[in-house]
Amino acid sequence: MALTMKTFIALCGCLSTLTLVVLWVLHNRHPNFDGLVWVGLRKEWFPKLRTSLRYKREGLRIVDDGYRKFSKHGKPFVTPLSTTKPMVVVPPSDIEWLAKRPRSDVLPPQMVLHPELVHYYFPKMPVGEFTHMPTINVDLKKITPETIWRQVSESVPVSFDSGVSTVKTCDDDDHDDWQTRHMFEILGGIVGRVSVGLFLSKRLARDSAFIETIIMYGLTFNSFPYQLHDAIPKPLRRFYVPLIAAPSRYYLHKLHKWLLPLIQQHLNGEEADEDRDTVLYHHVKWAQKSADPKDRDPRVIISRLVLMIAALALPTLYQSLSDSVTNLTRQSPDGEDCFQAVLRREVDELLAEASDDMPPKGYALRLVHMNSFLKETLRYHTFNGFGLGLNREVVAEKGLTLPSAKDGPILPKGTWLSAAYDAIHRDPENYEAPDEFMPWRFLSPSGDSTADVTDTSDTWLPFGRGRDTCPGRFFAADYMRLVMVYLVQNFEVRAPGELPKGSAPSIDIRPRGAR
Repeated sequence: MALTMKTFIALCGCLSTLTLVVLWVLHNRHPNFDGLVWVGLRKEWFPKLRTSLRYKREGLRIVDDGYRKFSKHGKPFVTPLSTTKPMVVVPPSDIEWLAKRPRSDVLPPQMVLHPELVHYYFPKMPVGEFTHMPTINVDLKKITPETIWRQVSESVPVSFDSGVSTVKTCDDDDHDDWQTRHMFEILGGIVGRVSVGLFLSKRLARDSAFIETIIMYGLTFNSFPYQLHDAIPKPLRRFYVPLIAAPSRYYLHKLHKWLLPLIQQHLNGEEADEDRDTVLYHHVKWAQKSADPKDRDPRVIISRLVLMIAALALPTLYQSLSDSVTNLTRQSPDGEDCFQAVLRREVDELLAEASDDMPPKGYALRLVHMNSFLKETLRYHTFNGFGLGLNREVVAEKGLTLPSAKDGPILPKGTWLSAAYDAIHRDPENYEAPDEFMPWRFLSPSGDSTADVTDTSDTWLPFGRGRDTCPGRFFAADYMRLVMVYLVQNFEVRAPGELPKGSAPSIDIRPRGAR
């Protein structure tokens, strides 16, 4: 009997495994895209599958090769992703066309998956809602640079006791008061506190337990991206996605203990005076005028704001600022002033005219070196790991045909499209010495700024392009500028060793003028 039971269990295990494999293979069967060139494939058994398994290690090189061989000549190409689903990479000549496609033709892939997955992560999110656009287009725009600066000035010293002096040293090894700190230890707390103070509550921004919880929520929520969700066969998602979502649901439940009473205070008009310049405050005022009662449900409000903070703001702002701080430690190749010394002089001149410790109105136009530095940082560092952006999924029932491949295949519904952002940013036809970090690249010979950080074009794409250009980019630009202004004004940084190609894992830092 024991042997029979063992045999039965083994047989069930084999059948279950076979069923999973068959479902996975059927789910991941994709068109061959006859007429389009595949890149990255080798002469081997199961070339597409094996290329996708190597993609985490070789994806950036594969995309760069495809761009140089095909995109630059106006031709699209296909590459497998690490999820085995292929990506059709459009040439630069198709970017504007793709960016202008109506939502009846293409959507960001996460928007396609979101309606199916959202209830596993946010049970109270309204059906069909991805991001609440009135919050971004109206409430977020009410957060002024003055509000951001006040929050930055309060949040950064929580981690550092900084003193300000007029000393303009750059990399003086005679002093031994440097601290080697992990980048996340420094910037994770800064970005978390500043974001919470601007979106939710000044009091919660000072609560270390809340900051740790919302950061952990962001880490767990973003640990399994939408590409991997898409690789799970639909019949199995109801079993696997709840397990994947469990850690973030745990932290969301913990966040409710702080946020439910806070939101109820706002709904009752009992919010703290210091919280009347937060996104939450403006959102509740909007919700109280809404004809839809669900807009006043505290759990709906939590879902909207936590998604915006933890899933969108925290990871993007942290990555951009960690790249920027890494670049602060670089020296110019000609041995002239280090980059942070140039920025510090500009910041000192700006703040010398400040009243009540506030940057003067129109401050951004004065920070021409800082604007160029941030814009070059966003150009220089790899986009999304594999250098792909403007990701779209074909949702048109009859599919689409690319302008660059009119004689090629009709791309069926479900096809993923993208553009080779990183390769475009590293193309010598677009930028001089593209593999070199040139912080003043976007200054004219007279020293004036040639473009704003929030501008977009077919050769500068960090904020996207077309109808889905990041609507929060103006807030993000002020946020990054003002955090960097405060750091440059109050701290000195240097690399503890040789700089990696991406963000440094740790830096040496000390209060400015420390001895």
